Amino acid sequence: MVKPTRTAAFDVHVHGAGTPRFAPRAACSRFARDEDGALIIFGIIIFSLMMAIGGLSFDLMRYEAERARLQATTDRAALAAASLTQSLDPTSVVYDYFAKANMSEFLDNVVVDQGFNYRRVDVEANLTVPLHFGSFSAFATTPGESGADELVVTARSTAMEAIGNVEISMVLDVSGSMNSYNRLANMRNAAKDFVDTIYTAAEEGAVSTSIIPYATQVSAGPALLQNYTLGAGAHDRSYCVNFSANDFNNAALSTATELQQTLHFDPWTSRGWSRGSPLPNPVCPTDSSREITAWSQDPVALKSAISALTATGNTSTDIGLKWGAAMLDPGSKPVVNNMIATGDVGATLSGRPFNYTDDDTMKIIVVMTDGVNTSQYYMKDAYRSGITDYWIDPSDNRVSIWNGNGAEPQASNDWDLTSNNFYWTYPRDWDDQPDGYGNAVRLTWPDLWAQVPMRIHAKQNVYPMYYSYSMRNEIYNADTSVSGSAKNARMQNICTAAKNQGVIIFSVGLEVSDSSAARLESCASSPAHFFRVEGLDISYAFQSIASQINQLRLVQ
Repeated sequence: MVKPTRTAAFDVHVHGAGTPRFAPRAACSRFARDEDGALIIFGIIIFSLMMAIGGLSFDLMRYEAERARLQATTDRAALAAASLTQSLDPTSVVYDYFAKANMSEFLDNVVVDQGFNYRRVDVEANLTVPLHFGSFSAFATTPGESGADELVVTARSTAMEAIGNVEISMVLDVSGSMNSYNRLANMRNAAKDFVDTIYTAAEEGAVSTSIIPYATQVSAGPALLQNYTLGAGAHDRSYCVNFSANDFNNAALSTATELQQTLHFDPWTSRGWSRGSPLPNPVCPTDSSREITAWSQDPVALKSAISALTATGNTSTDIGLKWGAAMLDPGSKPVVNNMIATGDVGATLSGRPFNYTDDDTMKIIVVMTDGVNTSQYYMKDAYRSGITDYWIDPSDNRVSIWNGNGAEPQASNDWDLTSNNFYWTYPRDWDDQPDGYGNAVRLTWPDLWAQVPMRIHAKQNVYPMYYSYSMRNEIYNADTSVSGSAKNARMQNICTAAKNQGVIIFSVGLEVSDSSAARLESCASSPAHFFRVEGLDISYAFQSIASQINQLRLVQ
């Protein structure tokens, strides 16, 4: 028997010796099942996709590189042109940046918008990137426009320097330690450079600044303090205020609430003072150069005030910050208006301090210190008012002390005395009339403290009368104080109150301890707003703060 044979196209069956018979249906079926060569088609498809993706990737990489280069040039040009310190024409600045980047041909449009306190620069540039695989690029422009073989890169940038209305309180330490290591001179130079930087960048009338020098106390000065309500004991010898602990929980300083004025007294001096001389170290300074410079828009006047600062006394950063916050608080508008009317501040300050909700206003406190809070002194209530047993001869300021065992002396030149009841402190003797006789003046407690340092009075006047330590100590203890630790808490409270109102606080610690640095950092708006510096580096701190205030904002 002969076996059947298979061909590629059909089967042949041999039946005996008969004629072969073809089977076309079976042959077609076998052809359909045959997979030889099927991977060739799949491979062609995969290869085509790889070429398309590779080409697209190459085009996109080139596109992104050109886009980044164009956008970077556009951003830099817009930022430089928008600077308010830029004296060149803003449009020329943009064209110059593109020329230096060899991209002038791509610059399409420059729009400059500037006004009273801002400058805005809009820049648009376009370039075309040829495509090597344009037919595959999903980002190619449609044929009939710029063709399927290129991509158009568009870069737009808007830069704006818009300081807006800026209100600044410079709270500057002028305590005695600032005389060491050239600190005061370094601070004055840094603060003046700060003023120059701020006002050079600002449009006229956009910025107002108050300078608050502080030591043991803060002298508001007569022009400012007369706008507040003062309680019993008000006087015109000096111009400080005793704040209560609760006052530091609020940034405002009400003009209606009664304030306690600091008595004019010297709690430190115990020797080296001559009768009739001013108090050497009053708690509240009388030097006009140490008064608050309120709401000024004149950089020359501000720098002059800074140059005149002198250093003496303890440290009360909390009081400095309290006044600094008050100068920014909208509740001070009536004070500004009154001072405009009296000519003490310029008419352009009308409406300030602006509301906290004013989006176009930035409120800044810059506080600087070289140490820690120390004791703040004030007189006890029993020694703030009322008549005393002390008399003074106006001609030579000699003090005599009445000791009438409870009786009161009669009118001048009619003392009605039966014994010597006046102790004359110079010479140390007794008499039946006060030193100066009919010209002698009986003192109130405020009058006494304003004319004689407290410790000298205790040691040289009171003690020798009976050589009594108890009498001396009574005068020694006539004053009291707020401790440094209590003032640290007050400082943090006023910092928090100001920050809660949106005030930005920058703090500068000049050669301070770790504990003082920690408090200053906590007071600042953020750790980045705190600067701990040594020596001349204080200039860097003030310049950095000024630059941040004047910072350019890339808004688009």
